[in-house]
Amino acid sequence: MVEITPEIAQKQRCDQMRASFRCHAWLMLLLWVVLQPMLAQSRQPEPPGNDARGSALVRLPLTLREAVQLALKQNPREVVARIEVERRRRMSDQALAKLLPQAAVDGTVSVKRFNGQSITGGRVPTQYGPFQVLAFGGEFSQSVIDLPLIRHYQSSRQDIVTAKVDRNSTREEIVSSVVTSYLLVLRAKAILDATQARRELAQRLFDQAAQLEKSGVGTRLDTLRANVELQNELQQEIDASSSVQTAAYALANILSLLPGQEVEAIDAMKYDQPPAIDEESLSRRAYQQRPELLEIASAQRSALIESEGAREQRLPSVTFEGSYLEQGRVFGDSIPAYTYTGTLHLPLWTSGRISAEVAEARLQEQRLSEQRRDIANSVLQQVRTSIEQLRASSSAVTVANNALDLAKQEVSRAERRFAAGVSTNIDVVTAQDELARASNNQIEALYRYNQSRADLARATGDAEKVYAH
Repeated sequence: MVEITPEIAQKQRCDQMRASFRCHAWLMLLLWVVLQPMLAQSRQPEPPGNDARGSALVRLPLTLREAVQLALKQNPREVVARIEVERRRRMSDQALAKLLPQAAVDGTVSVKRFNGQSITGGRVPTQYGPFQVLAFGGEFSQSVIDLPLIRHYQSSRQDIVTAKVDRNSTREEIVSSVVTSYLLVLRAKAILDATQARRELAQRLFDQAAQLEKSGVGTRLDTLRANVELQNELQQEIDASSSVQTAAYALANILSLLPGQEVEAIDAMKYDQPPAIDEESLSRRAYQQRPELLEIASAQRSALIESEGAREQRLPSVTFEGSYLEQGRVFGDSIPAYTYTGTLHLPLWTSGRISAEVAEARLQEQRLSEQRRDIANSVLQQVRTSIEQLRASSSAVTVANNALDLAKQEVSRAERRFAAGVSTNIDVVTAQDELARASNNQIEALYRYNQSRADLARATGDAEKVYAH
C-alpha cells in the first residue's frame, strides 16, 4: 500500500483545484457562447420614428429668424464642425505634451533561472537560480531642444483657427440653405393663397354665367367656358397645396426635426426698398470676412509653419531622460540605482527624406496660394452677380405690382360687362388668365428679391449676422 505523504496530498488537492477551475472556465465559456447572441439582440436599438408613426404631427410655427437659430443649434453639419474644433484642440494638446516633461512610476518583480551551459559552454547542463529581483522607482524625460516639435505644436494651434473658420463657413452655408428653403415655403404658400383666391373668383363667375343662362341672357357656351376655367383653377390649387407640403418637408430636413414634427412658416415675403449699393465697399468687405478666404489664409499660415519645421529637421535636437529605482532581492536589502542620459541627435544622412518633405511643404504652399486666388475670383463674381440680381429684382417687384393692379381692374371691368350682357365671357376668361399670370409674376418677383438679398448677404459673409441675430 502506497503511503500518502503530506506533499502528495497537497499535490492531489492542487490537481483537483486546477481540474475544478478548468471545468468552471469551460462552463462559463459555453454559457457566454450561448447567451451572447441573445444579449446582443436584446440590446439592438429600436428603429427611429416608431413612436411617431401612430401619433399626430406636431406643428412648429417658426419665423425665419427662429428657423435659422434652430438649424444652427441642431443641424448635423454644425455639430460635426463643432466636434472638429474640439478634436483639433485635443490634437494641439497632444503636440504640446511632447514638449513638456514626461514622468512615470515603474515597479517590477522578476524571478530568473537559466542554464549556465548556454553561457559558459561545457558538456553538463548547470542550473543557476532561481533569482528574485525587485525594482521600484520612477523615470522621466524632457525634450530640451527640438525645433520640429515646436513647429508641429505651432501648426496644431493654427489648425484650431482653421477649424473655427471652417465652422463659420459651415454656419454660413446652413443659414443660406435655411433662408432659401424658408423662402421656397413662403413662395409656395403665396402661390396657394393666390390660387385659392382665383378659384373663388372662378366659382363666382361660373355661378354668374349659370344664372345668366337660366335667365336667358347668357348662353350655354359661356357657362362651359366658366366651368373650364373653374376646373383649371381647382387643378392649380391641388398642385399648389402639394408644393407647400414638399417645401415644408425640405425645410424640416435642414432643421433636423424629429419625425413627428412639422415646420410651419409664419413669416411672409416682403419688399423693402434696398439701400444704396456700393460694389467696391461690398467686395472689400467680402474679401475681409468671407470664411472661405479666411480658412485658406489660415491653412497657408499652417503650411508655412510646417515648411519651416521640415527644414529645421536638419538641425540638432537635445533630449534628457533618466530613471531612479530601488533594486534588490527583497525590499529590505534594496539599494538605489539610477540612470541619467543626455542625447544630442544630429541628422547627417536621411536618404533624401528631409529634402522630399521640404519640397512637399513648398508644393502645399503653392497649391493653397492658387486655391486662394480661385476663391477670391469666385467671391468677386458672387458679389457682382448678387448686386445685379438685387437691382433687377427690385425693379421687377415694382413692375409686377403695377401689372397685378391692372389685371385686377381688367377682371372687374370684364365681369361687369358680362353681367350687363354687353359682351360674352370670353373677355372674362381672358382677364382671368391675365390675372393668373400677373399674380404668378408678382409672387416670383417678390421671391427673387428676397432671395437676392440672401445671396448678397452670403456673398459678403453676413448671412448669419443678418438672419440669425
